[in-house]
Amino acid sequence: MARFRSLVAALALAVATVACSVPVPPDSESDPLVRSGPDWLVRASSVELEGANFRSAADGAARGEAEPAAAIGLSGLPGLGARSTGTRPAQNEYSSASAVVPAAEWQGLQSIGPFLSSVTSDWPRRSLDFRIRSQLHPTARDGGHEWVEMLLATVDEVQDYFEPAYVQLPTGIHFGVDFMHDQLGDRSEETWLTESPLPDPHGMHDHQLVIDGDAGTATLWIDGALFETGVLPASNFGIVAPPIGHDLWMARRTIGVESMELRDGRDGPVVHSYDLSGAVDGDLEVSTATDDWRSASGMVVAPWTDGPRLISSGEGNHEVGDGEFDDIGADESFTWSARWRVWGDAASRISGATGWWHNFGESDPTNSPGWGVASFPELGVAYGFVISSGDDFLTVDAGALPEGEHVLTVRLDRSDATLSLWIDGQEVDSADASDLGAVSSSQPAALLGFGATADAKWFAMWDRGLTNAEIRAIANGES
Repeated sequence: MARFRSLVAALALAVATVACSVPVPPDSESDPLVRSGPDWLVRASSVELEGANFRSAADGAARGEAEPAAAIGLSGLPGLGARSTGTRPAQNEYSSASAVVPAAEWQGLQSIGPFLSSVTSDWPRRSLDFRIRSQLHPTARDGGHEWVEMLLATVDEVQDYFEPAYVQLPTGIHFGVDFMHDQLGDRSEETWLTESPLPDPHGMHDHQLVIDGDAGTATLWIDGALFETGVLPASNFGIVAPPIGHDLWMARRTIGVESMELRDGRDGPVVHSYDLSGAVDGDLEVSTATDDWRSASGMVVAPWTDGPRLISSGEGNHEVGDGEFDDIGADESFTWSARWRVWGDAASRISGATGWWHNFGESDPTNSPGWGVASFPELGVAYGFVISSGDDFLTVDAGALPEGEHVLTVRLDRSDATLSLWIDGQEVDSADASDLGAVSSSQPAALLGFGATADAKWFAMWDRGLTNAEIRAIANGES
């Protein structure tokens, strides 16, 4: 499987691990992953924190080998609006966020990924007071999608009723807001950006934005201190309210949020709010005094204490763009494994890696060459692995989502024509693979993408069937 070896240039390390106990170094001979020699390996610790980019480095370099080759087919963290078409998570079209944040950066209970509520009949009309306690997690962005929305009520991604956001510019990260009022003329929306970048956007801070329709001004306070005031092109305007029942998105992309209030006028009555003080780790719904919020494809999370993680909360994250990554020859065995924690069925599917996911739901997946680790409600798979050559289709199913972190391993062994699924070193299901031919997909693979709600420490792949002892050793961390 030369194609797997061509992808050994996956990632390597640039984030310090903060852990309860000292982790096993990746170059240690006692690391079962290293000893088993995977042909492709991705570790959470191999992400550059400042830009959240996958660096061009082979995991083999961590084992003292030669300088790494260039990464092949790896598109970093494209999420963050890289696919902006569609904003309805029920349709699995929403492009959301990815970020990697070490444990030391977490402060208190926060939400990751978008939560949704609905606009009520109450909305600020003359001026508004928006308050949020939040931080921006380090993320990769492309030039066309530099806005990271704190809150969003939008028409069509062009006209925004209200969109306060972190705005990533060459000068730094600024505070910005788009909104609509009745004096726009031929403009679609009003936009205001701070002239100065925020001093500490990756820290947790209280932001207060007041838009005064009478004076035509926008003012931002940070942690109670005046930061900047701007004069808008129009004054004496009335704020345009979104339609009742319209979607209201909270922390749509890579923002950690503790609380939010939207008030009708400065220091006025609260019309929308979001507060995690009563939430617990794993909550997919949050109720406050004014709103009920539901997870689009994220969750409420508590601080981590065991080092960096790969995080995904929506479509299009952590892609390996080389379609050959998915190709399995008719006589080739392989093993796929990952150590991760599934967050729950917030979205309709939980994905690990796949070749056909872009077309899933648009065509019959049983006739689409590719493979994937996921929950597939359409196929009656609660949590498992599916693979198709286009002619033959196989599934192995754990029967339920495992609780907490676990090691999932899938082995296709051509020597005895079996496909087997293992959870934490124990075989839970198997299938006859004697009729499974070659699997070749033109679609990119994805780690924690396409509806995924999970976080992971590592993903690995071998171009052979691991032995039972190797699978148990990797799952149990045996030396």
